[in-house]
Amino acid sequence: MEIGDIIERPRLESAPEPPIPTPSVSSKDDVSFTDTIRELFECFRRNHFLYFPILDEDFSATDLVQSCPLLFWTIIIISSRYHTRHCSIYRSLCDPYMETLSNALVRSIKSVRVIQAILYLCLWPLRISKQHGDPSLTYCGVAVNASLKLGLHKPVQEKENQNRGQAFVVDSEERMMMWMGCLYLSTQ
Repeated sequence: MEIGDIIERPRLESAPEPPIPTPSVSSKDDVSFTDTIRELFECFRRNHFLYFPILDEDFSATDLVQSCPLLFWTIIIISSRYHTRHCSIYRSLCDPYMETLSNALVRSIKSVRVIQAILYLCLWPLRISKQHGDPSLTYCGVAVNASLKLGLHKPVQEKENQNRGQAFVVDSEERMMMWMGCLYLSTQ
């Protein structure tokens, strides 16, 4: 008799991906919301991206909201934290963002964009009440291990690249920058 015969295991069903929480915007505010997003992305380019360029230089809000909403909202929340006009967005997005991040972290990470979001969050963490509550080191470990799993530390083999599909970074410079970012943050 085995333990599996005694204990009935519940069936694990894969739950659908929960939708990314988004701020509520009425139709008359769409233009101002779009302008705010554009302004926050420009703020990110000026004040954050230059110091940690692990994204392709041509990244856009439109592309990121489609390819990786977590990275899109990470950029928004990081940019809005100290923004003089848009700091209220930071406060309103903290709880929905943490829920989205939690959903991403409990699944197997198969996207380099998710790793990029985690790395940016390690460098510019959310507000915490006490230093010992800062999860940045944990996030960094998750990012490093996910990068190892995706093989970002190894040179690209053409056949290997075809097997990985969309989740893989084709650009070898972007791979190198991400792996260097992982090493940099994990040694801080």
